[in-house]
Amino acid sequence: MNCKVGRQFLDAYLDGELEIEKRLELEQHLNECPDCQKLLEQQQKFRVFFNANAPFYTAPDDLRARVRTTLEAQVQKRKIILLFRQPWLYAAALLVISLWLAWPLLFPGRDRYLVYDAALDHSRAKLLGRLYDVNSADPDVVKDWLTAKLGFTPPVVRPSDPQFQMQGGRVGVVRDRKVAAVVYKKNQDLISLFVWPAGNKPLPEKDWSVSGYQACTWNAANSNFVAISTLSDHDLDVFIDQIRDQLK
Repeated sequence: MNCKVGRQFLDAYLDGELEIEKRLELEQHLNECPDCQKLLEQQQKFRVFFNANAPFYTAPDDLRARVRTTLEAQVQKRKIILLFRQPWLYAAALLVISLWLAWPLLFPGRDRYLVYDAALDHSRAKLLGRLYDVNSADPDVVKDWLTAKLGFTPPVVRPSDPQFQMQGGRVGVVRDRKVAAVVYKKNQDLISLFVWPAGNKPLPEKDWSVSGYQACTWNAANSNFVAISTLSDHDLDVFIDQIRDQLK
């Protein structure tokens, strides 16, 4: 590194913004060049003088709040952009879309469509890290939040067995209809339990296997239920039995 290049990096060096390789090159040059080292010391003294004598003003609270909100929004936007630039996300999205297109051809029937849509919603929520919008283990808190969002009151219960932990809830979409999705967890396995009013279309009690997920449909308390999870058949049956017991 020569003097011309080194002096271009002095400000960034003082600000601590140089990457490690450039920083090491510049420090080596400074050790060998008294002129650049003297220039660096002059810039350091000027910064100290400026910081000591420049007027300081405290920003109003509303301005600070607006700046903080803007910065947080930019950070979230950048995270989303970086997420969608990941190659694995494109591959996963392509897989989900392919399965969505192929499923009606392979497995016709209204109930199968419902189960597939529920599995797709669960998979998409996991992929985007949005399994729940309200984070609470209190059934009343989750139920009140979902009721306010959906316009109906879904039955929300907590299993008596502590190995099934309630995580929260979100608004899911099944067959273009907004439904309640209550999320539970056992160890590393997540369960999305979709609930909506049955009306005159109650779901039958049936077990399903959908794209690597275990699923179960049933009707109770004037509501349709679809459970989606990677739990084993036995564990999912235990979970469902406990949900039914709480609904009695």
